[in-house]
Amino acid sequence: MTFNQNEAFNPSVPKWTLGLNIIRSLVIIIGLLCLTGTVFPHFIVNRFVTSYLPFAQIMAFPRILGVLALLCCTLLAFLTRGKSFTILRSLQYVVWCLVGISLVFIPFGLPQLGVSPTSQAQRSLIIVTYNSGGTFTPADLNEILEEGTPDIIVLPETSAYDAKRAIEGIGYGGEIFDTPHSGFTAAYSGQIAPTTIIVSRRLGHVHLSSAPATTFGTVAIEFKDEALPLLVGVHTAPPLPGLMEAWRGDLERLVAFGENATRPTILAGDFNATTRHSAMASRYHLLDSQESCRTKQVGTWPANVNEVLRTPIDHVLVTSDLRAEGCQAFSVGRSDHLAYKTDVIITK
Repeated sequence: MTFNQNEAFNPSVPKWTLGLNIIRSLVIIIGLLCLTGTVFPHFIVNRFVTSYLPFAQIMAFPRILGVLALLCCTLLAFLTRGKSFTILRSLQYVVWCLVGISLVFIPFGLPQLGVSPTSQAQRSLIIVTYNSGGTFTPADLNEILEEGTPDIIVLPETSAYDAKRAIEGIGYGGEIFDTPHSGFTAAYSGQIAPTTIIVSRRLGHVHLSSAPATTFGTVAIEFKDEALPLLVGVHTAPPLPGLMEAWRGDLERLVAFGENATRPTILAGDFNATTRHSAMASRYHLLDSQESCRTKQVGTWPANVNEVLRTPIDHVLVTSDLRAEGCQAFSVGRSDHLAYKTDVIITK
């Protein structure tokens, strides 16, 4: 073997070319994984990454992340203008620009389609979920009723006392169900108001049922009318340092419960997660109402920012033997959440 000393020290051959090409290749591979997870949230890499700090928080606002990715691509392209063309350099820009574009235009990935019911609708239930932040008043209840009289109102962070006061304040014919002791996990500290459900009396006799506990309270109810689905009101832990394990556990239990349901079931409330987060991205039989509505995804938090910047963390999830129509978010009271309403269609 011969060694060409002149070639080894030829200044026209960059000393770190091999290293740069390895780095660019890694950037491309990471970009392809991110692109796959962006378009297909159920991809295992996305489910894992969005379960942990800081990615759980970052991916709650994918449009902002997408804009930042596009700005970075533009800036790097500007800084490297005039440099010689290479396939690796061009490919890394293309891949990361596609990541940014997909985050902006399909921020929560392609919808989980599942299996849609084919039989004709028999009746429907108007469901509203509203995290009141402990500020629920008779005026808030009146605002909800003005948007279309709901059959069921799920109220995370609302005490039974506040719900009762609101009902009595406007003379609404509703029955109150608050979180039983079994509806809390051991992580519940009592500092956050529990979950409460208001059910219209026109639905007939209702009684408490069982469902997985969540950190801030689960209320499960079932009806004497067997044609009506099981309704589960929930409020999971938020993905904050110190509560990440509780948050993941809440989501895993709820999704498993819905996926394995043997009867029509509705899960509604504040999940503190989007449909691309953790176990929420692993659903198949359990559909988010906004996926069923086939309308533009609407965010519910924080309420005081432009709708483009809101993230959809309040959900109505239905088993695949149900479907939803008319998804809508609207402002109520002083909470930092919007109320979310949908019409669940019963097809049996």
